[in-house]
Amino acid sequence: MAGSNLACLFLRPRPGSEIAAVGVVGGTGLAGMRLTDRLPYFVSGVAYPDVCVLGPAVLAEGAIGVRLAGFFGLDWGEESGELVRRGDAKD
Repeated sequence: MAGSNLACLFLRPRPGSEIAAVGVVGGTGLAGMRLTDRLPYFVSGVAYPDVCVLGPAVLAEGAIGVRLAGFFGLDWGEESGELVRRGDAKD
């Protein structure tokens, strides 16, 4: 997946811990990082999947801007998880 305007949120287990996780918020390029400013990931009751990649169209058109979303498998693998990629993104 390429682009200089994508926002990414994901969660992974912290190495060496049975219960802790690491949350990652990042962007590809300045536009992608600015897009993360609009995501309410510190609001109580907001739920995101294990991994979520968003394009700028999410601001105006909602779900159309979601490029990838889903959950890792029980072993935290991609292949064993349920990830959906959107191939016809508009932005």
